[in-house]
Amino acid sequence: QIEESPEVLTSSWLRIAHVPECIRYYHPPGAINHMLMHEFCKNSLFPAEIYQRGFFSFAMPDEIESHFASIGKFVVHSEHNLLEILEEGSKSPSIYSREAQNLVLSMFRKSWERLCRTIGLYEYPFSMQTGFHVTSDQVALGKKIPWGPQEHRRSSMLRNAAGGKVWQYGVSATPFLWPFPHFKIKARVLFAERAGIEAGKIFDDTDKQHRFRRSICKGWRNKAWHGRLMAFLELLSGTSPYIELPLAGSCSLSLDANPVSVISPITTVLPDTMPEEAEEQDASTLGNFDAEEDE
Repeated sequence: QIEESPEVLTSSWLRIAHVPECIRYYHPPGAINHMLMHEFCKNSLFPAEIYQRGFFSFAMPDEIESHFASIGKFVVHSEHNLLEILEEGSKSPSIYSREAQNLVLSMFRKSWERLCRTIGLYEYPFSMQTGFHVTSDQVALGKKIPWGPQEHRRSSMLRNAAGGKVWQYGVSATPFLWPFPHFKIKARVLFAERAGIEAGKIFDDTDKQHRFRRSICKGWRNKAWHGRLMAFLELLSGTSPYIELPLAGSCSLSLDANPVSVISPITTVLPDTMPEEAEEQDASTLGNFDAEEDE
């Protein structure tokens, strides 16, 4: 039954709290091996996006000179206010706002992926996005990660065993500029074989992965998914209220570590009576697997 009463809800969006003011366009003043330039930009320490004869980057000139020294010289063609080029584009180099947005969003995404790789999260290519999952290097099997304010501290698991398999929580993240700059987080669960007290080989059969998600994760209600997301974000941010994504040695992109909250004008009369640790006691999630559902 619906009730005319406001309710605070947690989204899966992380607001971009801070971006660098300046983005630079670099180009070679002379001849250059463009195939090699493309390769260097693709594998650059910090995100860089090819455009025409050069590339966009948030890095300072000395950083670019140091990183690209082996393939040639690059100089600053132009500097741009980031918000202006996103809204209006540029005449020199000539680029429409939509093209500039696509390039910058790609750089934001690459910065997220670089952070996840630096931490040592396991990278898994899903059909449309790349997911990054916690492993034994970050969290022991069955260990709970505390999260939330001190006065309302809770804890959730990001890895555990169920039905002779190991599940490992992870996320995919996609940056957007509308209706305000943010990253949209999508929860992922990846399954591996059980090898003693730890995870073994990841199941490489996508159909099996899908079937395991439908069976083993079926009992995870909203409270469980929310807890795992908050624990994952706590893992990335530590004690900081922000998740810092490096865009260059001298600047970074700051994400709020807490997801955006929204207020619904209505709620239900059914109260939230689940205990704080209810997500870890569901019979279908942790150790009480129904083998018939895996057939």
